[in-house]
Amino acid sequence: MRIIYIILFIIPLLSFSKGGIKSYNDTLDNKFKLDVSKVSEHIYSRIYDKYKQTEKDKRKSYRFSNQSAYYISELVSSGKVYSDYDSLENYVNLIFHKVKPDYIKNDTMVHAYIIKDGNFNAFMTPSGMTFINIGVFSYINDESTLAGILAHEMAHYYLQHSLQRFIKEVNREFKDGLLFRNNKRNIFNVKKEIEADSLAMIWIEQSGYNVSGLKKGFEIISRLEKNANSKSKRVFDLKTRTHPLGKERLKSLDKFCTKYSTNKGVV
Repeated sequence: MRIIYIILFIIPLLSFSKGGIKSYNDTLDNKFKLDVSKVSEHIYSRIYDKYKQTEKDKRKSYRFSNQSAYYISELVSSGKVYSDYDSLENYVNLIFHKVKPDYIKNDTMVHAYIIKDGNFNAFMTPSGMTFINIGVFSYINDESTLAGILAHEMAHYYLQHSLQRFIKEVNREFKDGLLFRNNKRNIFNVKKEIEADSLAMIWIEQSGYNVSGLKKGFEIISRLEKNANSKSKRVFDLKTRTHPLGKERLKSLDKFCTKYSTNKGVV
C-alpha cells in the first residue's frame, strides 16, 4: 500500500536535507501566468460540433470559452493556488496521468493544481485544469482514493458537463416556478455527477488502481453529509442537493463491482 501521508512528510524532509531551508518570495512563477487567449482557444477547439451548428451557437460557445478562460487565469494567479508546493503538485499529477485514458493522454493542458482550502472538495474546469483542495489530503490515506477523485473530475471534462450547464443557463432552461426554484438545475447536476461517477469507475478499473479507492471517497462524502445534516435544522437538506448522496453513489459502485470489476490493482 502506498501511504500518502508518508510521502507528504518524506518529500519535504528530503528537500530540506539537500538544499537547506527554502526561501520564499511573493513573485508569481511564470507557469501561473496563463495566456488567456490560448486557454480560450483550447476550450473552444474541444467543443462538440453539435454546439457550433449555427452562428448563434458559435457565439454561445465562444462566450463560454472566453469567460471560462478568464476565470481560470484569475484563479491560478489569485494566490489561492499553491505556487511553491512542487513536491505535492508533481505527485498528484503523476497519479492524474495514470488515470488518463489514451484519448486524453496528449492533452497537455490537463493538469492538477492544489488549492488553499481545508474542505474535502475538488473541481474541474473546461480547460482540463483541475483544482484539488489541500484539505482532501487530511481525509484520505492511499493513492487509489486520490485517483478516484481525479478520475471523477476528468470525466466531467471529457463529457463537457460545464458547457452543457452553461448552454442551459443561457437558454433559461433552469427557470422554475416560485415553489420549485433551482429544482431543474439540481436534477441536471445530480445526473451529471452520476455520469462522471460511472465513467470514473471504468477509467479506474483500466488504470491499474483498485476501485476500492472510489468507494472510500464515497464513504467520506457520506460521513460528511451525515455530519452536516445532523447540525442542520432543515430536515429536507439532503433532498435539496446538487450531488447524489454518498450512500447512493456507494450502491452504484457496488453494482459496478459485482458486474464488471476484478477488484484488483494498486491501493
